[in-house]
Amino acid sequence: MFSEDSLNTWETTAANRHKVRVYPLKNKDGSVEQNAYVVATEEHTSGYDYQDVVYIVRNAKPVGEPAPDTQEIDAPNPKELVFSGVKGSTNLPTQSVSVKNSGRTALEISGASISGTNAGAFQLVNPGAKSVPAGETATFEVRFAPGSTTVGSLSAKLTIASNDADEANVDVGLYGLSTNGEQGSNEPTLQDVVNTLGYPAKVHDLAGNPLTFGTDGNLKGEEVSAPLFQKAGTGNVTIKPVARYSPDEILPFGYYKLPDGNVTENVVATIDLDQEQTLNPKVQPGGSSSFDPGTDKFGVFVDSKSFNRKSYQQDGLNTGQVAHAVRVYPAKDRAGQPIANSYLVTFEDAANGDYQDYVFFVTNVKPSSAGNTGTGTSSKINFQPATAEV
Repeated sequence: MFSEDSLNTWETTAANRHKVRVYPLKNKDGSVEQNAYVVATEEHTSGYDYQDVVYIVRNAKPVGEPAPDTQEIDAPNPKELVFSGVKGSTNLPTQSVSVKNSGRTALEISGASISGTNAGAFQLVNPGAKSVPAGETATFEVRFAPGSTTVGSLSAKLTIASNDADEANVDVGLYGLSTNGEQGSNEPTLQDVVNTLGYPAKVHDLAGNPLTFGTDGNLKGEEVSAPLFQKAGTGNVTIKPVARYSPDEILPFGYYKLPDGNVTENVVATIDLDQEQTLNPKVQPGGSSSFDPGTDKFGVFVDSKSFNRKSYQQDGLNTGQVAHAVRVYPAKDRAGQPIANSYLVTFEDAANGDYQDYVFFVTNVKPSSAGNTGTGTSSKINFQPATAEV
């Protein structure tokens, strides 16, 4: 029996000649031991469990694979940090980024620095030098601290310098949304919201960067007609709240269907208290980030107690001042390239037309026609407990 499939010619079926599987050897903490492997064999033909003989090989590498560099800094995790806050704030929560040394000896980080267009709006909490043993990580903390007169979508980059021979510097994108204050005219524009998040759809056709751009049903900017969605492929639909600029309250959200013309709501998660006026608001424990609507058409909805109404993706279901309560935009990445089957679903729950009351990033979907108008009664299925601690 050989580790090369082609040598196991005693197996008459080529598909059955893979008799050896090789896995990187890990330590108890999950870190990988360099140049060490677990070799698992399958000698018999009465089942393929690959534990007939298992052994460990050290001081080896797969043929054709170069040995790890002496010092090797991995890509940062995450690759970017996104912040939000009121101008002049000095105590906003920090966010962290980590880099791992996947080399064979200690990685020497000489320091980290922030540069770029709005470098002054970001602070590095722990900029000093660090020695990172093989297999270990180093973490850097960054705080968003926009100046007292700095408002809008801001950007910079964090650069981590080390003695990695082929990648001495690694960069982390820093993005922040600074506002004049909270609520009303102090809130950010939807354009600044999507630009900061890294989904830079053109949200309207007006000159400048106005806060409001109308509540009529005409499509604005790159908005698409999407009264409902359908799944675009296999797997679940994912939904994530990425912005919320509205009064503070717990906010259930989810999807609805229209069987026989009646609205059936399915709560996926609830945005928590103290998660208003922010990007990437957190949801309550127990919420989900995905769901499977099957082959049915569906729409996204929210349930606001402050406004005392539910808002739906379909205009005809909305009973408040604004019929066109949702605008849907195809999602783009920071380079402006389309993200396949992904959309920003933006809500106007008041009546001023800023459409950043709640913004959701939804994936694995495609727009669908409304079909049934859904004028019947409403029922509700809640995937969360009826009550929760707040």
